Amino acid sequence: MQPKVIHITVLALLLLLPACRENNPIELAEPSVLEPLEVSLPRERDTTIVQETTLDLTGLIQQDEDIYPGTVLVTGVNSDIGGVRTQLSYARILLKDLRSPIPVKGNFGSYTGFLHLDVGKAKLDDVEFDVAEWIIQIKSLTLIPVKAGFFYKLGFDGLRVTRPIDYLPRHRYVISAEGRGAIRPFNLTVDAPDEVNVLAPIPEALVFRDEDLVVKWNGKPGNLVRIIMSSYNEITGRAVKPVIVFGQEFGEGPRSNSLLISSKLLKLIPQGRFMMTFVSANKEEGAIEGYPDRILVQAASIRNLIITLR
Repeated sequence: MQPKVIHITVLALLLLLPACRENNPIELAEPSVLEPLEVSLPRERDTTIVQETTLDLTGLIQQDEDIYPGTVLVTGVNSDIGGVRTQLSYARILLKDLRSPIPVKGNFGSYTGFLHLDVGKAKLDDVEFDVAEWIIQIKSLTLIPVKAGFFYKLGFDGLRVTRPIDYLPRHRYVISAEGRGAIRPFNLTVDAPDEVNVLAPIPEALVFRDEDLVVKWNGKPGNLVRIIMSSYNEITGRAVKPVIVFGQEFGEGPRSNSLLISSKLLKLIPQGRFMMTFVSANKEEGAIEGYPDRILVQAASIRNLIITLR
């Protein structure tokens, strides 16, 4: 029996040697793969108003905006949709005044919006923000637009171009405003994370729900990584409705470049084509004198791609 064992061993080695000479990489299990700490099912939006989903632009879902009535955001977005890669940069200041409700009513129901506050002349570094009216559109026999104050934005939101900016990885942004009314002058800072590139899954990948999915990326992530699975509009290429959110927050120690989504979690999502929005963000909580509510200050690198779940 001994010669047969040696023969089988040598034969196995001979079969392996050509493979070792191949340039094709052999994928090994990554020891630092983490499972998401946060898994959430986003709640439904109010259907009595016409409201565009901006999660593929801001990295935020409705729960975030419920927790933080004030948001100060800077994002750099890369999207691979329909075989076309697009890039855009965006920034905004939005302070919702929860003490100033605006009730509106249409034929299909009523809705309570809130006044959005004017902060005076505002800048991102040395670039002055454009000021836009915040409009609530209530569903009725015809759309009823209701003015609800102001917000500030720069760059391209996928619909309307304002003063252009470029997302700068590893840059410390300064957001400032001269103040108006109860809002005092303020300076807020946030550090932009690396621009990330998702290595796996690739755009248009076929993902099987009975197998674990390892999402891999390059570039050092921010203190929050989030993956949002959404339905999307194939005509506009924009996210429509978030289905599930996976998240991982990092401390000061080493940060992984991969996240494992188990098949058990993937099976919570129905089969079909979905937009996967990958968000690497530096997230902080800020404060502005004269504004009593919580403020999210966040800079994020965002990547959107389409995958098919089977």
